Amino acid sequence: MAQNSRTVSPALAAIAGLVFPGAGYWLIGQKKRAALAGGGVLLLFVLGLLIAGVRVINVPGYGDDGRKIYADVSGGRLVMTRTPVVQVTPSGQDATGRTLYTITRLQADGTLKQDISTVEPGLSQWVLLQTPMSVLGDNISYLGQALNGSLCAATSFISIKAAQMGAPKSYSRAADVGGLYTAVAGMLNLMIAIDAAARAARAQRHAEEA
Repeated sequence: MAQNSRTVSPALAAIAGLVFPGAGYWLIGQKKRAALAGGGVLLLFVLGLLIAGVRVINVPGYGDDGRKIYADVSGGRLVMTRTPVVQVTPSGQDATGRTLYTITRLQADGTLKQDISTVEPGLSQWVLLQTPMSVLGDNISYLGQALNGSLCAATSFISIKAAQMGAPKSYSRAADVGGLYTAVAGMLNLMIAIDAAARAARAQRHAEEA
């Protein structure tokens, strides 16, 4: 078994490995293992992208058009919207005595639009912050993809920009296979990061015993 050439905190090795595949091994001095393991994760992730396209990274909280999805409570129920409520102010009463509210919404083009309503909505919040478990539950594959760390972060940004430019998503078998490859790459990276942390812990223990 190859010996570690450096003593590194196991937590640091794990975090580094999750940020970038193979970085945990690199920190503990196992550069060949880092190149092989990190390269394997990278290859699997890129294959998934080549099969299904960059839009296979379906970022939670964003729609197919690449715009954020918001939610606000209106009339006692949660309402999904693409035009979030940014301000609600009372503005008198109607003929029946009900309170009127001026509701200001942010439009897709960045302008503000005001409407009058007798129903007072709550201020909108990004749906991923409003109902995180529901959003992530509908997009399980992203949990695995996110374990690719910086690879997923960079690709998520590109995917959102591509969606905003009108790039279509892939469907059926290609999307399934691409999603599987990218998610498995993330789970493999998690195991690699855990192994790097375990090796760092052993090296630290041996250093203390020496």
